[in-house]
Amino acid sequence: MSVTPKRSPDWSEWEGEFADGQFLLEQYLGGGESSVVFLTHFGSERAAIKLMPAGHALAADLMER
Repeated sequence: MSVTPKRSPDWSEWEGEFADGQFLLEQYLGGGESSVVFLTHFGSERAAIKLMPAGHALAADLMER
């Protein structure tokens, strides 16, 4: 039996896309299989945005924070 290792997506391919239609994913900063962080802007300020799948076990808890 052969097991194929699970690889993280190439998140850098998302640079230039928009999250929620309003946050430009300017630069990939880091991440793994279950989440990713990008540089973006919030108003006139630089900010970081963390994205994770909606079905992730911690998603609801993180949204509350």
